[in-house]
Formats: sequence, structure tokens, C-alpha cells
Amino acid sequence: MFRVLVIVSFVLGIWIGFGGPIPLVVERPLATNPDAPTFAATVKDFQAHPERHELPEFKENPLRLAVQKDIAGLSKRLVDYPCARTIREAFLQAVRQLDTIPFGEDEPVVVLGGVKINPYGSSTWTNIAISKALETGAFHPSEVRFMPVAFRLKAAENYSEGKCKT
Repeated sequence: MFRVLVIVSFVLGIWIGFGGPIPLVVERPLATNPDAPTFAATVKDFQAHPERHELPEFKENPLRLAVQKDIAGLSKRLVDYPCARTIREAFLQAVRQLDTIPFGEDEPVVVLGGVKINPYGSSTWTNIAISKALETGAFHPSEVRFMPVAFRLKAAENYSEGKCKT
């Protein structure tokens, strides 16, 4: 901790020595933008033209939603019982099945770290549920090699050899 303080002081001294501005936190009210509409004007615009403010319509695949719901439930059970073999096998089977089910028609899909998600749909919460299950440390990295890289790394990072002896 002392080293960090010395290094920061040294860097700050050099910064000030070369004429850099001294960083200070100043609290002041935000300047108003005269071009920004008022809240009342925005509400009137929303009521007069609701089509301008609609989110894009898409339909999620109902089978995919059902499997995602199963994954979320199994993940919660895995947090409580990480070594239950039947729950672990059902969880892995559901995650494998999820990869085979296509996204819905016109559904927006984003790929982050090898993981496909619909940022407006339920797949974001499913990925969080999968991540929580892998944080239990009960999954050997070889068990999740079919998952995207981000999940494989999470499993390897949290795996504990003596956690669950099968």
C-alpha cells in the first residue's frame, strides 16, 4: 500500500511539475441545454406520436423460452446443491439443447465473447444463470467444453478438485 502511495505521489509531482492541471472535484449545477425539450413537451410528443417511441417488435422462440426457464430453475437448484448428479446432468443437457434451438423470427442477436444473446429478451438472464451455476465450482472444465469460451473460463476459474467427488 505504501509503495502505491509513493508511486502515485511521484507521478502527481511530475504531472504538476510539467504544468499539468491539478485534478479537483468541483460540485456545480449542470448547465441547461436550451435545445433540449422539457419533460412536458416530451410527454405531449409521446402522446401525439406514439409510433416514434415504440421498441422493435420481435417474437422469441417459445421452445427456446421454455429451455431458458428450465436452465434458470436448474441453476438455482445447483447453487443450493452443487454436487447433485441428476441436477448437474439435467443442467448440462438443457444448456446443450439451448444451442440447437434457433432464435425467434426477427429477434435481434448480439455475440459477446462467443455467447449469442438477445439484449432485449430473456437470453441475457439465461447467461447470468449459467454463469452462476458455473461459479459453484462443481463443474470440471472438460464437462463444459461445448460451451462458449467465456463460460469455459468461468468453469476453469472456479473448479475445485475436492468439491464433488463422483
